[in-house]
Amino acid sequence: MAELRSVDPRTLQLNPNNPRRTPVSPAMDEQLLASIKAVGIIQPPCVTPKDDGLVIVVGNRRVKAAIEAELPVIDVMVCDADEAAPGSSPGQANAMRSVAENLSAPRCRAWTSGARSSGSKPRAGTSRPSATRSRYRSALFAA
Repeated sequence: MAELRSVDPRTLQLNPNNPRRTPVSPAMDEQLLASIKAVGIIQPPCVTPKDDGLVIVVGNRRVKAAIEAELPVIDVMVCDADEAAPGSSPGQANAMRSVAENLSAPRCRAWTSGARSSGSKPRAGTSRPSATRSRYRSALFAA
């Protein structure tokens, strides 16, 4: 069973079997760092316990950016090895993401507080995600 835990990102071990084979551009890393500095980590990385600590299964870039942003603690989802294995069960992975997003949602409420009510229809050419994205970008690059 998965558990949300707050840990020092410096104590997490990078995954030696990281599935990401293509390096990410420095610009994308800078955007991730700016995002984490502005709003924190929205989707907690998934880790699994090993003999001498926690190993990152999903979210290596988020953890590296959190360390660079000098965050003292971050939330992580601690999963069993079979739960955390990428591709083990797409439904299970989506369920884990949903749990993580719902647990971290109180920090994100400000982004969705201006969203339309459930009974109204969106105007042509607008949608809630784009409105949320606009608020996010304006907050991110306001500094």
